[in-house]
Amino acid sequence: MNLEYYLLLCSNPPEIEPLTQLNYPWFEDTFLPALREFARETNFTSFYRAHENYYAGDLRIYENALRTLPPDELMGRSAGVHDVTYELLHPYLVAVHGHSFSPKINGTEIWGAGGMLPLVRRTPQRTLWNYKTARDTMFGLPLNGDYVVSENLNELLYLGFVYHELGHDVTVPEIYSYPNLTSLTYFVDAIREDMPYLSRYDMHFWSRTGMLYEGFADAWENYAISHVNENYTLPAINMQKAWGEFWVEWLLNRTAYYSKPEQENWKALLRLRLENPRRDEEICVTRKRQRGLFEGSSGYAPEGLRQGG
Repeated sequence: MNLEYYLLLCSNPPEIEPLTQLNYPWFEDTFLPALREFARETNFTSFYRAHENYYAGDLRIYENALRTLPPDELMGRSAGVHDVTYELLHPYLVAVHGHSFSPKINGTEIWGAGGMLPLVRRTPQRTLWNYKTARDTMFGLPLNGDYVVSENLNELLYLGFVYHELGHDVTVPEIYSYPNLTSLTYFVDAIREDMPYLSRYDMHFWSRTGMLYEGFADAWENYAISHVNENYTLPAINMQKAWGEFWVEWLLNRTAYYSKPEQENWKALLRLRLENPRRDEEICVTRKRQRGLFEGSSGYAPEGLRQGG
């Protein structure tokens, strides 16, 4: 993932020149020269152009999805994010785990996503397109072998991927600023105890706090997609809870409340969530109690997200 991230900060082949200061000597002095030589010897540019019709199928899905919910409009209205450029850069030939992307190049602040849409995710049903485009070796096989053929669902899956990564961009700085994040690792510990297989093979469990970051990003994804299709949001929440994120429903409703256009202090959501963990700590006492609080009729209401402080 690190190599792909730094490649996104370079110009296109065959030049592949850094567009900003990278401060990564091995990448600039060893890797990039070898990559340029490979691009020249294999005539990569001609190969790429010969397959542009194939790539256009994916680009059509991306473009249609983004027209449905443009990032600059939603992020500006709901998170007060302005004066940034959005870039979404996806590889076709290599497997790169999806990641947020927020560099500053030549004075322009960029937000977006890199990598590919993964096959195994905490979201609903896979599609035939998703199977064809995913080259995900990090999470193994999907939870089941079923798929559907649906252009609309293709677009929703892609939008979910985009807004998950934008959710990292909008929440990570505030989470970084919280000095006592490790005091909340009982969230992750509760999942590890109940779902050891999942926590072993999902890379987001490999650090003590990884799933805390994922929870905020998933809540932002759910909030965004609810503007397009609320019927998709409900099964997405249930999938995330099955993945161990028993707090995501509560977090989604707080995200909706604090992201209202009239709520200029939406960052208070993060402070609320990070600085008042006692109520959630009680939820972690037993998995049985977690399920009782976060399943069934106590949850998300598609006709209108619950409000509350």
